[in-house]
Amino acid sequence: MASTEVTHAQYAQFLAETFEPGFVAGWLPSACAFKTDFTPAMWDVDAPADLPVVQVDWCDAWAYCEWSGQHLCGAIGGGPTPLDQLDNPAMSQWVRACTGGGTTIYPYGVSFAADACNGMEAGFGQLLEAGSLAGCEGGYPGIFDMSGNVWEWENACDDDPMLPGADQPCQVRGGSYFSIDVNLRCSTDIEQTRDFRNHHTGIRCCG
Repeated sequence: MASTEVTHAQYAQFLAETFEPGFVAGWLPSACAFKTDFTPAMWDVDAPADLPVVQVDWCDAWAYCEWSGQHLCGAIGGGPTPLDQLDNPAMSQWVRACTGGGTTIYPYGVSFAADACNGMEAGFGQLLEAGSLAGCEGGYPGIFDMSGNVWEWENACDDDPMLPGADQPCQVRGGSYFSIDVNLRCSTDIEQTRDFRNHHTGIRCCG
């Protein structure tokens, strides 16, 4: 798993890539047929380089991770995390990393620490540079910000054929800078549509 969320500077390198005509349509999962480009909403070329990239949807996250030689965190062993196993550290790469293999509730331990990570109760009220809070390390050494800062897309979606791909719900994990205690736990997952973008949702990749 990547040590931090994908930064603005890292994502800018991806945006600078020139893809051959027709490549993207054949490369993306079929549910991402609505995609025409990967530019985040309200993209600011002058944003601080080390802030997490935000305003990215599930397809942006999938594409960046694949382009960078990684993959969007999903099931241990490959593929999407089964929706009935989202909290199982033996199945989900994201949960296994956050909980240290099922030994913690928060990435740093079993009890909530308001000032450990960038959640609402830490009082920062804004995005912080990826990996900048030493107390927000875990569930394994060298992994930062799995709680707070930005929600992170997971490769776990309801591929309901009755719904357009853009409307299919996918999981985001970890909470953000405006999340309270309950949403900063490793077990917390919420659904957003595949095309959902906002200022507190970003990307983490797995290797």
